[in-house]
Amino acid sequence: MFPRSGKSIVFDSFPDPSDTWEIIETIGKGTYGKVYKVLNRVNGSKAAVKILDPIHDIDEEIEAEYNILKALSDHPNVVKFFGMFYKKDVKNGDQLWLVLEVKFNSMSCI
Repeated sequence: MFPRSGKSIVFDSFPDPSDTWEIIETIGKGTYGKVYKVLNRVNGSKAAVKILDPIHDIDEEIEAEYNILKALSDHPNVVKFFGMFYKKDVKNGDQLWLVLEVKFNSMSCI
């Protein structure tokens, strides 16, 4: 389950990603944010993180994406979902992190 208040996700109830994940490089850019390669500070594994600026107009879309990723994460044909994180940043704006499995090779990410 995810932290809830009424029918919406309470973003600031998710853990801060700073202690676990370190951004290595930019992979791509989408409508709602950017995608980065990240390094897990605890075990050295790599993943991809989709960083969104939490905008109240897209709360329902974020919640739907979260639910789908969480529900299908163990399916063999779907990337593993490592979790959602929330980084409070008054200076640069708050960020919502969706961390996903990704396979990297020397040429590109798959």
